[in-house]
Amino acid sequence: GETETLQGRAFASHWRVTVPAGQGIERQRVGIEALLANVDAQMSPWRADSEITRFNAGSDATCAVSSETAHVARAALDLAEASGGAFDPTVGPLVARWGFGPIHGSEAGDWQGLTVTGDTLTRARPGLTMDLCGIAKGRALDLVLANLRAQGFTDALVDLGGELGSLGQHPAGRDWRVAVEDPRPGMQGAAAGVI
Repeated sequence: GETETLQGRAFASHWRVTVPAGQGIERQRVGIEALLANVDAQMSPWRADSEITRFNAGSDATCAVSSETAHVARAALDLAEASGGAFDPTVGPLVARWGFGPIHGSEAGDWQGLTVTGDTLTRARPGLTMDLCGIAKGRALDLVLANLRAQGFTDALVDLGGELGSLGQHPAGRDWRVAVEDPRPGMQGAAAGVI
């Protein structure tokens, strides 16, 4: 039941890949780090040079982006529609007003004002912005899992700053298990449960 772990930092957080021992996970470091850096360069609102910042800071109604950013933006708008706006990729300016984010704009709460056509993002009005923070890390997790699968890994647990995904089983022959930390005061380090 032994495992080996590869870990690093990305998205102002940590990442960790755990696989059965002896599979040489360390040789995957460069590929995983490049993949995560690419998602960051495309979709991070914290980077002045990212594609999403270029769209948000620009005054043009349209902005060309990579096919990957367009794919995630399309998924965000699909989720907004499916949730009746409960998931709202225009929430960035409100989040910034609450002191939690870098996206500044004059409008929020109008995801219908954003569209993705091909590899182009379009806003209906100036001041509308797109925040992919609620979905970009999940996409990065999907890409890490797909990369591991393509490299021949059949069993893995990936933790990307609390976003979790798995392939196959733990080497002990059971499902992967993750403890959920108890959030109550005085319970630091205790598990509230295991999933």
